[in-house]
Amino acid sequence: MNRNRIASGIMIAAATIGFATACSNDDNDSTDASVTASATTTASSAADDLGDKASEMASSASSAASSVAARAGDAVDSAKQAAFVATFRASYSDLATDRDDDSIEAITEDTCALREKGASDDELKEAIKGLAANGTTVPSDEQASRILDMAVAACS
Repeated sequence: MNRNRIASGIMIAAATIGFATACSNDDNDSTDASVTASATTTASSAADDLGDKASEMASSASSAASSVAARAGDAVDSAKQAAFVATFRASYSDLATDRDDDSIEAITEDTCALREKGASDDELKEAIKGLAANGTTVPSDEQASRILDMAVAACS
């Protein structure tokens, strides 16, 4: 990757400077030491900058991954809701007649909320009877039980 090239370039530059000063005919040791120390400091600083950039990139990648996961989760939830609505309409036409999708989706939304609050199966079935009712048409106990099973599947 680009980080590896930068790091390699920094290390080569530091080694070249160190080699050049070691092979120099100049007997001035303080100049050689100064150049070597400067090269080492520059290489160390560049390595620190590279580490900071890598950390920033990792953080950005993590944020992007979280965002993608959230959107994927929303897509799965939407698919479950759509499947519930389609199955409800196909299985319980008398309860679905003249209802829009939002009112049918509310069955799962409210059921899931009650379930998260710890409602018992009997409480959930009673809630389903009210939520799934269409005018005077109310689901039977058996229908409420099956609708509850469908709604719970859409919750998870």
